[in-house]
Amino acid sequence: MIIPLEEALGINPKATQDDLDGLEQMIRGLTQNNFFNPYAQGLVGKLENNQIHLVSLAEGIEVGDTVGIHGSRFNDGLYEVMGVQGRDISIGGRFKAETAQGGSQSPRVYLVEYPADIVRGVRELLRYDAKMADKVGIASEKISRWTVSYNVGGDSEGGYPKELMQFLDPYRKLRW
Repeated sequence: MIIPLEEALGINPKATQDDLDGLEQMIRGLTQNNFFNPYAQGLVGKLENNQIHLVSLAEGIEVGDTVGIHGSRFNDGLYEVMGVQGRDISIGGRFKAETAQGGSQSPRVYLVEYPADIVRGVRELLRYDAKMADKVGIASEKISRWTVSYNVGGDSEGGYPKELMQFLDPYRKLRW
């Protein structure tokens, strides 16, 4: 999670967890960047219920962090850490039961960390949503002598004006 729902509600009272999850997936998709911390990772031994059982201790993963599972047959994705005890990590959500095959075929769990400018950019997108949500589809309005014009698209990315999405540029990776 890039920012917690409580913080998002302070910026945009209509924000939901689905909105935040959608922004996170959009950012990961547009940048082709998983934001994995390569120094905080572990080899998965078993996934079941809401537990990640690691083969080795994963240092740096704490309660409240977001972890990504990569290389799993059924459970690739992002999960919020609810508890850490030794080599076991409890997550919010449930897994399909899966035992690692061992060796280089085993899934890995990574700590996901977003840089400060990504966090700031998400806050700006939430502010934009709060300000412009009721103006979508209106090109201009005129009341007596007062005229207001809105930018109605054309040059947008992910449903937002390109100017708001420039914070992603340093993190974009090439698609091959």
